[in-house]
Amino acid sequence: MIKSAQNKPVSELLSLDSNWRFKVPRYQREYVWRRDDWASLFDDLWENPVGYFLGSMICINRSVDTMGMQELEVVDGQQRLTTLSVLYAAIHTCLKECCSGDDDDDDIRHELFNLRHRLVFRGPKKILRLEPSYQGSNFEDYAAIMGHSGILKGIDALPNAGNRRLFRAYRFFMDRLDELDNKGRRVFDAEKIKAFMGRLNQASLVKIEVGSHADAFTLFESLNNRGVPLSALDLIKN
Repeated sequence: MIKSAQNKPVSELLSLDSNWRFKVPRYQREYVWRRDDWASLFDDLWENPVGYFLGSMICINRSVDTMGMQELEVVDGQQRLTTLSVLYAAIHTCLKECCSGDDDDDDIRHELFNLRHRLVFRGPKKILRLEPSYQGSNFEDYAAIMGHSGILKGIDALPNAGNRRLFRAYRFFMDRLDELDNKGRRVFDAEKIKAFMGRLNQASLVKIEVGSHADAFTLFESLNNRGVPLSALDLIKN
């Protein structure tokens, strides 16, 4: 039933050199995470030791060509994966803005390049690594966030996009990264933004691949009906 189960850092799931593309199927619900969820994710990443465990995701992989693009259908875990991608976009925006005068900083330019290509495949077509749910204008709002953050170009937001949940998540992360202390200084300067990004890169998810919807739903039910959260080791054993 399970093709593979691996505990992966976020940096590897969304790696510049990865051929994985994550697609949320059209039957999946829209993005539903709220402010409490965004705050918990941000604080957990910043306050816990490096390598914080974010949970699991279940994907259907029916790709045949192992050398080509591996399109993984996300059955469980779309909320986390979408939020992590929006957080990367907010980091890109803030790092670019707070370092706008550092034209000679090769390290920052390198970081911005890496950030862009965690979210978009390199090449002329600019294919998104994550194709989020199409419910509730999620896909259009996600693409517009990529445009607003400078990851993609030439993408305008739909009317009222700023009132919908994905843009509110993006603004929340922007506000957290733009916070000022009681002396009016940035809490997250360029170095701390990079340190936070390092923690995000090293946070981990168990990526479970199955071969069919039937296997995915059987596994989803077995993992969610036990009454106790499973550890990373439990998930890999399952």
